[in-house]
Amino acid sequence: MTISVARRQEVAVRARHRSGNPKLVTGSRLWDQVVAGLDLKLSPEQIAGRLRLDFPSRDDMRVSHETIYQALYVQAAGGLRHQLSVEKATRQGRTSRRPQSKLGSRSNRSWIGEATISARPPEAADRAVPGHWEGDLVIGTEGRSALITLNERASRFTLISRIDVHDTTTVTSRLTQMVSSLPQALFTTLT
Repeated sequence: MTISVARRQEVAVRARHRSGNPKLVTGSRLWDQVVAGLDLKLSPEQIAGRLRLDFPSRDDMRVSHETIYQALYVQAAGGLRHQLSVEKATRQGRTSRRPQSKLGSRSNRSWIGEATISARPPEAADRAVPGHWEGDLVIGTEGRSALITLNERASRFTLISRIDVHDTTTVTSRLTQMVSSLPQALFTTLT
């Protein structure tokens, strides 16, 4: 299904005008319908779908689920949530949104031990003396590949190396290989 250029332009103009004039405002019929849906413990997605079914020909009675979430959590510090009791606002009773990151939750990182950034030498922290490097491992989507980055703190010179397997042995051997290619005078510490 293709949309004509004129139709796309019309949609863009309406969206631009709408940004300064929010659709979901306190006291409107749409607001009351959204509040009623939240009272029935419907999710914002269910409320948006229900409004499309109940008011098929009325654009003023349509709202996206994201707009409802924004009204619950962001706009005016959760203006919609303040009208409801906090526990009633969402079915789960959350007061903030959960991130949709595909990364796992962070652990307490006990494997780091004493090797923390705050333990690095003062001359590395203030970037005064060259030779102090910072390393990072950037894992790609779905964990298929990764990049090792080494950044010299004083000059901001950066080395980057791609690896396909990011297990401990591969990462440490590649780091060793990257560091050994540097002149000895330009390598003092690695964080």
